[in-house]
Amino acid sequence: MKLLARSGSSAAYRCRIALNLKGIAAEIENLPAGAHRDAAYLSVNPQGRIPALLTDEGALVQSMAILDYLDELVPDPSLLPEGLHARARARGVAQRASLSLSTRRVATTSANQIIAPAWTVPKGLRMPGWTSISPRAVPSPS
Repeated sequence: MKLLARSGSSAAYRCRIALNLKGIAAEIENLPAGAHRDAAYLSVNPQGRIPALLTDEGALVQSMAILDYLDELVPDPSLLPEGLHARARARGVAQRASLSLSTRRVATTSANQIIAPAWTVPKGLRMPGWTSISPRAVPSPS
């Protein structure tokens, strides 16, 4: 088993934490900057997103799907609490956190590729808690 990851990727960190918690031995390959856009990586994950988990049965992508796979592969210790309702709540929290982190990064990256880096988002379009969409974005004061 091999995890294709990138330093600084919250999605890859989720998978690393799960691998360690479950005691699963896996090779971790830290990809250099931009490698997820190369043809070799795109043949593994056409979305070009990090991470990807290479198994004997093929590649798995999307960190939440990888976590589900690892949890079923090695059921103990479970990544989720006991009980149907508690498990659903835990999945909801995880999905919100995952979407929040990836949405902010995608919005920032997309905006910086299209417009000047110092462009300020109009007040009605701002992401909650952010004053700018540039790499220098800082949380707005409370």
